Amino acid sequence: AEIRKKLGKGYYSHTALLGSGNNRHYGIATFSKYRIINRGEIQHPGSSSLSIYTDVIIGKDTFRIINNHLQSFRLKKTEKSFFEELLGQESSQTLNQIMSVSRSLRKGFRARALQAQLVKDYIDRSPYPVIVAGDFNDTPVSYTYRKIRKGLNDAFVESGYGAGFTYRGNYPPNRIDYILHDNSLKSTRFEVVRVRYSDHYPVLAVFRKVL
Repeated sequence: AEIRKKLGKGYYSHTALLGSGNNRHYGIATFSKYRIINRGEIQHPGSSSLSIYTDVIIGKDTFRIINNHLQSFRLKKTEKSFFEELLGQESSQTLNQIMSVSRSLRKGFRARALQAQLVKDYIDRSPYPVIVAGDFNDTPVSYTYRKIRKGLNDAFVESGYGAGFTYRGNYPPNRIDYILHDNSLKSTRFEVVRVRYSDHYPVLAVFRKVL
């Protein structure tokens, strides 16, 4: 609601899911001050992960924005605590926890690999220049990132600075939130905005059209 107030008569596209065990919804949204002419969802079967595409007219050009929240590792509370208490664990308990965490990580990697392929297919089929953004839940050396980025430019690499960490949770800081774009645009500014709205920092990019 606050974002819509800031945009005034802006446009938005969204999709939402009902959270398990409660009446709260969560989802993903793309807000635009430019007119939206088409929108749709990218289905990730068997997952609560979300991706949407939104076609926006800017001047005489149309861009497709693909917004993503890909699979997290979905660590259990006990597995999260393990990272924080690793040095104090007994050896047998530590081994069990390592096996549990390993299974969760493996599931996350596999799920994101499939999701990355689906997103890449939509990128390749887009009739318009693309901007691909969102929480990939994976690092710049991952299969997920490399698959989606292939043929695109990373706005942080192009115009950012520093380490660019976007995750600020209890685990080691990482860059897992991205804004990618094709060669029709050039990033002139990229910023990780240091506000604590969640365990991720927002990212911002400014583009100019390549003539």
